[in-house]
Amino acid sequence: MTVPPTIRAAAPAGLALAVAGVALLVSWWALPDRVALVHEPEAGAVAFAASRVDLVLVVGVLLVGTLVAYLVCAAFLAWTPARHLLVPHAEHWKAPGRRPEMRRRFAVWLARGFAVAWWSVALELVVTMLAQRGGALATWWLPAAVSGLAVLLLLGGLVVAFTAGFTPDARPARAPAPARAPARASAPARPGREEGSASAADATTASSRPPAPTPRAAGPASTTARGAGAAPAAGADRPGPPRPYQPRPRAPRAPGSRPHQGGGSTRG
Repeated sequence: MTVPPTIRAAAPAGLALAVAGVALLVSWWALPDRVALVHEPEAGAVAFAASRVDLVLVVGVLLVGTLVAYLVCAAFLAWTPARHLLVPHAEHWKAPGRRPEMRRRFAVWLARGFAVAWWSVALELVVTMLAQRGGALATWWLPAAVSGLAVLLLLGGLVVAFTAGFTPDARPARAPAPARAPARASAPARPGREEGSASAADATTASSRPPAPTPRAAGPASTTARGAGAAPAAGADRPGPPRPYQPRPRAPRAPGSRPHQGGGSTRG
């Protein structure tokens, strides 16, 4: 199963918050009603104390407030346009192909910073629970040392994040995915057997088609009726109704000639 990059980057912060929450629940049962928070330099003396309810309430509000701050910062770094983000080597990291890596590094270093803060809270609760029994842990400098170490880690991590954390890498920027080309209307014919099969299919299709009708030639009457440049009228090629029989007129006879009698032969 592949873990999403966002959850993988927030893993240190989530682990530290869970440990701090468990320490807070344990301290509710382990601490006495009156909790000694600051001890005097002399062993056994208490400089400042508070009730257990107040201590657990303040620490709980602190954890919830820092959790809200972490979520707001993570959303700001993930959704804010790249031109508004402050990052070293901006011309390198704000290139279109390197912006996802830039946002991932922001998320990683943000989670590490809040993880340091929550680990320090959990460690302070453990030291407070162990210091109630007296002994070597009931000292004034131990809680101050834990708080000072957390502050140094936060400041040092901030410096490292904006120097070595965003050193330009030698990898080229990823080009954006090209747009898909539209589908072609017809694929090119492949050589070999596919050409023969395509030719056979075309021949079969052509033979199965009915023959095209042959246009009839226009008669002499229709050709004479319309001019050379006139367009053919609609239905001119269709044959008309049969005409009634009309006898051919006889040619006029010359004066003094005999009429020709058919059916006999003339001998000289």
